[in-house]
Amino acid sequence: MASSTALYTDLRTDLGNALKYLKSSLEELTAHVRERSRAVWVWRPGEALAPRVALPALSREKAIEAATRALLTLEYQDTQDAHESRIAPGLIVLEAEGIKLADQVNGWKVKLAAALKAMNGLEAEGIVNRETGERGPRPLREVALEALGSARLHYRQAVRKITVLRESAEQITTPDRVSFTWSSCKTVRRTTREALIADLSARVAGERGLTETLERDLAKLTRLPAGEPIALAHEAPLTVRANVAWAARGTRPRLNASFSAVAPVVMLGDALPEKFTPLSPAPPPKEARKARNDTELEDTQLLEAVPAFRYLRNFREAKHAESA
Repeated sequence: MASSTALYTDLRTDLGNALKYLKSSLEELTAHVRERSRAVWVWRPGEALAPRVALPALSREKAIEAATRALLTLEYQDTQDAHESRIAPGLIVLEAEGIKLADQVNGWKVKLAAALKAMNGLEAEGIVNRETGERGPRPLREVALEALGSARLHYRQAVRKITVLRESAEQITTPDRVSFTWSSCKTVRRTTREALIADLSARVAGERGLTETLERDLAKLTRLPAGEPIALAHEAPLTVRANVAWAARGTRPRLNASFSAVAPVVMLGDALPEKFTPLSPAPPPKEARKARNDTELEDTQLLEAVPAFRYLRNFREAKHAESA
């Protein structure tokens, strides 16, 4: 008991320190952005079609306010749904000192994530009924965050690193092109014929109205070769990417990279890149989005009940060997 109490104390201390120093490092960074940023752009959504969670950027002053607010927001807001992550695509241009401050913030985000993860599966006594004051076992993370005054902490927003536009982990120079774009594609997970047969067979007994569909799917699967790998392809949520390019330098060719940009990204420089394309006011209609070019999958979906696809013939043997 004493050892577990000491462990919980250490975990809560680690969490408290990570939160404390993350917040102070964010304050230092955002003060630098307000006073010494070379340029700031933040997405300005369209009036009617844009997601209501977007943050507008109407001028440099308002762009800085929106960008710093996005960086500082670690907790759920009153109008925010339980699983909603607010987006604020933007670009902040900083000098070298500002880049170091962003790296410092990211270091504390890593420590916060580690402190929260260390509490997974652990419980501590806390209030389980607000009206009666009844106490009982609750997740340690919830109890610890409440004690720190951070019960509304938004995990994803709190631990999501600030994206710094770098050529590599060791090198950072100023890109000559930054282009923001909406992005949506499928996420693909590999499974096998046998695993799908087992899954669909278990569903047949419990499904109402889908039995015929499941049986048709099972018949298709049983006709496939034993052990054949199958791809499960799901539509991923719409997101924002920053497509970045660095000019050729010396013997190094031109370098292109793509970064997540749902929150303001940071680059080294003195101004916005000459080749700069801001994000469109609203995402394109779904039917107008470019479809994922799945070079390994057949075009036609194999099953009706689940988004399963066969690999193209010339890939099947290799995928089978990888799964073995």
